[in-house]
Amino acid sequence: MKIKTMVVITILILIVAAPALAAEREIRSGKVLMGHHAGKYTFILLEENGEQHWLAANFIDIAPGDIVEYAGGIEMRDFHSPAMNHTFAEILLVTNIRIAQMVDLPGDGEPETPQAATRPAAPPEQEVKRLSIAELFLNRHDLEGKIVSLQAKVVSYSGNIMGKNWLTLGDGTGVAPDNTVLAISQENARLGETLTVVGRVQIDVKVGGMHSYKLLLDDAQLFQ
Repeated sequence: MKIKTMVVITILILIVAAPALAAEREIRSGKVLMGHHAGKYTFILLEENGEQHWLAANFIDIAPGDIVEYAGGIEMRDFHSPAMNHTFAEILLVTNIRIAQMVDLPGDGEPETPQAATRPAAPPEQEVKRLSIAELFLNRHDLEGKIVSLQAKVVSYSGNIMGKNWLTLGDGTGVAPDNTVLAISQENARLGETLTVVGRVQIDVKVGGMHSYKLLLDDAQLFQ
């Protein structure tokens, strides 16, 4: 009798748990609106079924407009990220995530995979001073209005804001908050991409009456 009871209980548990297990394995997808690398992780603002929500995943090379697929995850509330210095009301921590593969259907031609634009391997020959981010902030008053270059990684990227693309760059130099610099460009980039950036130094800039920047690079050109 005890054995039969245990079997019935086990079956009931499996029946109740089955939908949850299926949901855990369900592959979901959405469009990347914004991404930010922080430490070993990538934080992604995703648009899915007309709604927006945040994901946190191991480092993944993405760009706004990419379609990503993911499965499972742990939902966290009031999750604080020290690396981002931000608390998320809700965020889904995922380990199984990938950029969706584009399928080439008959008659459709080559599939279009979101990628950074092809760009020159080096800046044109001109008198452009190569500096680190630490040097930019240290000498910003002397550099105001001048064209400079730096080599750095794209740690945050927001596309098509006020008709331009906004890249946050880091090169491992400087002390927070002066360890990253904003570059505004008409060109596309990918999150995590290492670039040579040439732009005009602007200091003490206010954008939209809400954001102020001690230093940024305007009209930035991007090179490999």
